[in-house]
Amino acid sequence: MTTTVVIGKTLLARVHADLNRPHAFASERVGFLTCRSERNGVQWTIRSVAYDPVPDGEYVDVASVGAAVKGNAFRPSQMKARAEQVSIFHIHRHNHHGTPRFSAVDRQEGHRFVPEFMAVRRELPHGIIVLSYDAAHALVWLPETPQEAAVGEVVLGLD
Repeated sequence: MTTTVVIGKTLLARVHADLNRPHAFASERVGFLTCRSERNGVQWTIRSVAYDPVPDGEYVDVASVGAAVKGNAFRPSQMKARAEQVSIFHIHRHNHHGTPRFSAVDRQEGHRFVPEFMAVRRELPHGIIVLSYDAAHALVWLPETPQEAAVGEVVLGLD
């Protein structure tokens, strides 16, 4: 099974602009992509359609990680997935060029909260994306294998 996540140029610029904003104590920002997903045989194509930043007040001061957010920060995206047939992807950035990789904390937390997205909209893929300045990496939980995360290809800048 192959999976491709597409983030258009205009939306990608909006995501980077938000992730560039300084926070009072968090060293990085996070947000959520809303995506339309379609399956063609064994291929999933996931197209991002909207970005929702996590509001400043939802961050928690935890020195051991770049950004930690309250559980309530996930609720608007979960409600959107409940109301619409959309996939949700948590997104953040590592500030370097080249292909980023998820940290151990990124993977651990993704395995903790992505199943909550799956519980809301079981028939669609959900996941996490880490950006760099010029590339991205995705882990995708598919409806066919909801307990496992698969690596997804990320295509940036197509509108």
